[in-house]
Amino acid sequence: MTSGKNIWDGHEWTSEAREVLEGIKLFPENSRIILIVRHSHRLDAKDLAEGSQMRLTPLGHEVASQFGALLPKNRHIRIFHSISPRCKETADDILKGFESISGEGEIKGSIEPLYKIGGDFEFFKKKIFMTPPPKFINRWAAGHYPPGLLTPLSVFSQRAAFTIWKLAEDAPSSGIDLHVTHDFIVMGLRFGWFGIGPSREGVSFLGGIVMALDTNAITLLDGRKVISTEIPYWWANMCL
Repeated sequence: MTSGKNIWDGHEWTSEAREVLEGIKLFPENSRIILIVRHSHRLDAKDLAEGSQMRLTPLGHEVASQFGALLPKNRHIRIFHSISPRCKETADDILKGFESISGEGEIKGSIEPLYKIGGDFEFFKKKIFMTPPPKFINRWAAGHYPPGLLTPLSVFSQRAAFTIWKLAEDAPSSGIDLHVTHDFIVMGLRFGWFGIGPSREGVSFLGGIVMALDTNAITLLDGRKVISTEIPYWWANMCL
């Protein structure tokens, strides 16, 4: 079996995770960073029941710990996660790796936007299992699914922002709020917040969003560079 170190150092499997870690270095030291990443490595599920309870592989545990050990130890880390076992395991492993370099952090627990879209859960499970995640996101954004069965992407994105962005306002100065979730949540929020559609490949394990919310703009990692983008108009209205 290939070791986690070899996978981390050179394999395409971790390219997005490496991009996230390098991107953090591009943000000002006093910024409060929000990370929203997919959980670490798991096997493909044979069916929906198996997928809902799927846990990390040994490689997934190792790489998540290495991810934590490569976070900047001068920043305090708060970790939130989905209720899924693999997301909780990823959060625990990241914190373990971070503490191994004398970093200070804590697990804050689960929050709803990291696992719950809203609507009819049985309908959602059927669609997400039968549809490749990028195609699901595009259909969701286009209003293909009845709003009575699946909360529209725009509504979900705004609700998620109110939870996740509000939490960041109370984060320690120069801290990182790290949210461990699923690929469809990462892709959905990237589309709903920034208008960035999913790639055909989706989101790799431990890949995701790196951003900082400022008074007048959002600083966002876009590939290997940091850009400034306007705060969505609906955010100001939600904060009135």
